[in-house]
Amino acid sequence: VAYQHEFLDDEADIDAQFKRYRDTAFGVSGAIGSSDAFSFAPSVTVNLSERNSISLGYSLQYGTDEQVNHNLNAGFRRCF
Repeated sequence: VAYQHEFLDDEADIDAQFKRYRDTAFGVSGAIGSSDAFSFAPSVTVNLSERNSISLGYSLQYGTDEQVNHNLNAGFRRCF
């Protein structure tokens, strides 16, 4: 469980240009995130053997402006 606060950063605009080409300027506007967010991220790992394991995780992030993000991940690890 975690809490995150963004201090005074409400800009989500990026201006860029490719170095080799002078006439390629472009801008990108991204979504503005919540200034306050709470997250919850349980996960489980199961050792199949000394060298192999599998994992499964889920995360939920809820912002104060009702912005909700879900993430599900699964993994296989082999140590050698």
